[in-house]
Amino acid sequence: GANVIDRHNHYRQGVLSLEEHWVTTSGHFRILTTILGINVTDTFLLAKHHNLLGPLKGKGIDGRDVTLRSFASVLSNQLLLLSQLD
Repeated sequence: GANVIDRHNHYRQGVLSLEEHWVTTSGHFRILTTILGINVTDTFLLAKHHNLLGPLKGKGIDGRDVTLRSFASVLSNQLLLLSQLD
C-alpha cells in the first residue's frame, strides 16, 4: 500500500535525488530526470526483491550491501560501456 509508495519516493527523491544533482530550468529535462529516477529506483527494487544483487557484492563495493547509489553507479557505468561497443 502506501508504505511501498513512500519507500519508493524516499529512494527516488531522498537517496538518489537526481533533481537536486542535475539542476535545470527546463521543464522537459526535469520530466526526463524524474522518469530516469523512477526507472533506476524500480530496477533497483526489482533486483533487490529477486535477490539479483548478490554478484555485485565484493566487486568494487567492498562486500557491503548494495545501496541505491552504488547500484545506480554500476548501472550507469554498464550503460556507458555498452554504448561504446556500437
